[in-house]
Amino acid sequence: MVQSLVFPEYFGFRNIPFHIILVAWMTTNWSWAYTGFILWPDITAAIFNELFDEKEQTHRGILAFSKYSLQELLSNFIPVMVFQIVISWTTVYFVGPDKVFYLYSLLGPFKNTYTYLIFGFVEAYLVVASIAQFAFAYFMMLSFFEKVYSSVKKMNENLIG
Repeated sequence: MVQSLVFPEYFGFRNIPFHIILVAWMTTNWSWAYTGFILWPDITAAIFNELFDEKEQTHRGILAFSKYSLQELLSNFIPVMVFQIVISWTTVYFVGPDKVFYLYSLLGPFKNTYTYLIFGFVEAYLVVASIAQFAFAYFMMLSFFEKVYSSVKKMNENLIG
């Protein structure tokens, strides 16, 4: 988007939806991070502590993973999903850094090996920072739903038993 504003020859209507979605994504993630970690960190910590005040196992089975519900497995593998997204995004950057959505494409005559590597790390950092806030919020939502499910199940067993 900055490239389109700075260099009018790079402006294209086909890139506008990408820029709008990217700006909305980053604004949402940074606002979540700001409210969760800077504005009200005590509320985030209180919610986290309330969700994990007791250890409950909802399923039991023979295999190691069968004792976890699908929601618990999904929340356990969120870091793996984040890692995969970062590796994919960085790989695409190192294959074609001149794409319109990378910062490296703005450099023009200043493109060299050093700026290529520096901007590669900057791109990786931006992706990690963006995905990390989303992953934490997603983890908290899944944990909340799992906690509600286990509480309802416990109440149901108490009513029946």
